[in-house]
Amino acid sequence: MKQEKPIYALFLGKNDVTHSNNGGDNYARLEIRVVVIEEGHKVRNGCNVPLCDLHFSCYWNDRDNDHQPYGWTMDYRNLYSVGKARAEEMVQTFRKAAKAKVFPVRPQTFGQYCVLMARAIGVTKFAQCYEDSPTGSYSDMDIRISELNADAQGAIDWAVSEDWRKTHPKPAEQEAVSA
Repeated sequence: MKQEKPIYALFLGKNDVTHSNNGGDNYARLEIRVVVIEEGHKVRNGCNVPLCDLHFSCYWNDRDNDHQPYGWTMDYRNLYSVGKARAEEMVQTFRKAAKAKVFPVRPQTFGQYCVLMARAIGVTKFAQCYEDSPTGSYSDMDIRISELNADAQGAIDWAVSEDWRKTHPKPAEQEAVSA
């Protein structure tokens, strides 16, 4: 019996932006992972499928006045074990992605890059977490699943701009916070 093709989604978690400090400069990183959508809209990490452990990420820092993300990447992370068959699947994914880099438009935002690249490698859905889980389990999170489209692009770009706004309040907002 032929195994069904997995349904992949980009997963944007509520806490997927991390911050670090390097020599006085503050950096932020957004990491979006690929997950599998199972029957009943269940979100899973999707072990033993070609896009398991695939991530999209970008960075931004305090020195950039326009806070535009840079270093857009698509790569495999947190790999436990890679055998020959798995390595070949990864190479195939990167080959599809390389062909896709001839975009009909040049991506202007990280969100647009993610959506265009994800579509090219077979991702069709977008899963966004609205309420995190104390256990870290997908089944305990408030996750909404939709098609991978311009709304997904907007949600990804909003995550970057919202983090910048929270960590860099305008002077009037700073006064209100300290009062």
